[in-house]
Amino acid sequence: MKIGNLGTGNKETVATPPFTLEQTDLYVKFVQSVTGYDNKSYDQPKPIEKQDWNGFTYINDIQYGSDYKRSFLDLYLSGKENAPTLFYTHGSGWAAGDKTMPSPGREFMFKLFLEKGYNVVAITYGMTPENRYPSQLHQFAQSVEFLLNHGKKYGISMDKIVFSGASAGGNLAAQYINTQLNPEYAQKVGVKVVLSKENFQATIFYGALFEGSQINSGNNFNDLVFDSVTMSYLGEAGHPNYEENSPLKNATADFPPTFISDGNHGSFANQAELFARRLTELGVKNQLMILPISEGIFTHGFEESDSPQALKVIQKSFEFAIEQ
Repeated sequence: MKIGNLGTGNKETVATPPFTLEQTDLYVKFVQSVTGYDNKSYDQPKPIEKQDWNGFTYINDIQYGSDYKRSFLDLYLSGKENAPTLFYTHGSGWAAGDKTMPSPGREFMFKLFLEKGYNVVAITYGMTPENRYPSQLHQFAQSVEFLLNHGKKYGISMDKIVFSGASAGGNLAAQYINTQLNPEYAQKVGVKVVLSKENFQATIFYGALFEGSQINSGNNFNDLVFDSVTMSYLGEAGHPNYEENSPLKNATADFPPTFISDGNHGSFANQAELFARRLTELGVKNQLMILPISEGIFTHGFEESDSPQALKVIQKSFEFAIEQ
């Protein structure tokens, strides 16, 4: 164990993975072999088709880039012209997951926005260890640039965007937003500035990682998993990538209005609180929602479920975003 400090004066006891980077990568590859989520999963993508999805138009597997594996996105279209866009990024530790993995909570979220007249974008991206930091950030940037250049062909407007992400996807979205609002930072991480402050309507984060160097979920097993995939993505503990990646340390006063949710055990609730506090210090409107233990124990990723509490959180996040 090590003692860490997130810069608030409060010390946290944080688990350190007892593995080398090579051992961590072996663990990640094992998980990928078991789950079926790996960099080969889009070597033969499905033919692009327009399909019905709950009364809306769904277009699958549009390739947004060729530099990295799994550079594909899906579109869910409301049929409204010049509609704002919900831009969603899945999680699973930069090491697994997919834009279409089963998630009743995410489906509920998409329906809410579509029924309000928004269009929805869901991207996937390459997996660590083959795609380490900052390649996934660069993929995220490529997907945005693709939609800026070709979105109108599909009925997608990027004038007003609600960015959202879960877990590692939240980390990617938050870091990308920081690049767009700080040209010096964007240049440092190799990302083009293609959006302005006016393009960001709001952000929604579910269980996002805001500070990779300090993980303390309250569950030793979860911490071991979180630290391991983070090491595979960012490198050995103490690597400069951790500070460069940190949404907490790199946020500015221009950050969009933000809704933050997290589990109350075995997740990143402490980081959610710190990020909300940092945004408040910067004068950024934000709402933090961590359910009390009296309502039950909710672990990392509970928002993906269709539990009444998950749907309540998603409903609140939707209401926050559309009010901005």
